[in-house]
Amino acid sequence: IYGVVGLSGTVRVDGRVGGVSVVRSSGNQQLDEAAKDAFRKWEFEPARRDGVAVERTFRHEFSFGFSTNER
Repeated sequence: IYGVVGLSGTVRVDGRVGGVSVVRSSGNQQLDEAAKDAFRKWEFEPARRDGVAVERTFRHEFSFGFSTNER
């Protein structure tokens, strides 16, 4: 199984991710949801404007690759 999922999200002023949406689907809903779940767990140093933390929207692409070793 292989796929690329493009996500858009907001880094809130507390550094947590909010408002995640799929902007490029892998074609596999399970992969898309797994990427969204992983993205929501990330924490960032928030962007700052004039020394004050501000929300910022950004995109990230997740590349997934799974293989099985069935015998």
